[in-house]
Amino acid sequence: MPPIRPINEPLVTDINRDRLLEDLRALSAIGGQPDGGVDRLAWSDADLAGRRWYAERIREAGLEPRVDAALNVFGHVAGSPGPWLLTGSHLDSVPDGGRLDGAYGAVAALEVLRTLAESGDSMAERVEIVGFSDEEGVRFKVGLLGSLALVGELDIGRLRGGQDWTGVPVPQVLATAGRDIDRLNEAKQHLHAVKAFIELHIEQGPRMEADGVDLAVVSGIVGVHRQRIQVIGTQNHAGTTPFRLRHDAGRA
Repeated sequence: MPPIRPINEPLVTDINRDRLLEDLRALSAIGGQPDGGVDRLAWSDADLAGRRWYAERIREAGLEPRVDAALNVFGHVAGSPGPWLLTGSHLDSVPDGGRLDGAYGAVAALEVLRTLAESGDSMAERVEIVGFSDEEGVRFKVGLLGSLALVGELDIGRLRGGQDWTGVPVPQVLATAGRDIDRLNEAKQHLHAVKAFIELHIEQGPRMEADGVDLAVVSGIVGVHRQRIQVIGTQNHAGTTPFRLRHDAGRA
């Protein structure tokens, strides 16, 4: 275990800003769109290419990459035993998504760990980075797939009978990417090595810019709950059908 750092000792040297920006540019070119957005939909060729790129950058930094059963990409200093402070974000995107959504957190995590390792900082042995899989939930309507698998809360049964929007069964999509639906939850075997998690993310909102704030800590986040509601009515002519004879789904 690395020695405990005195509280008044500086934590890190400066990161390599140019290298960080170049990595962001390189990742945004994978699935990049003419309008500046990106299409790296989960489990697509572009998404898989982005994950290979991330693993290779980890390797080039002299770190040890690892891809788990849920396609999450990890990296840490070789030989460091953990437990680690895990940091990173997701690598997939929504259709024509923003180039910094998720990517910024994953690439910034890489740059931080790379800088720590290059400077010989013992803190490097306490940090692990991650690029999570299928955070957006666009492909199967199940979001946070990679992180749910890591914490052991992924509902495999919900996925098993599902399809993507083209009608391809979920198990087949996963198999194309070299993953077995019945082994996704093996990702949770790594949870014991995670001491804590922190994520750097763009705000995706106007408040910080309006307030002139460069950095802030999240104190609350919107909850997401989906329901399917069916309203039954009868189609008819809006101009000639009196209200007493209407069965208007819109009025319900």
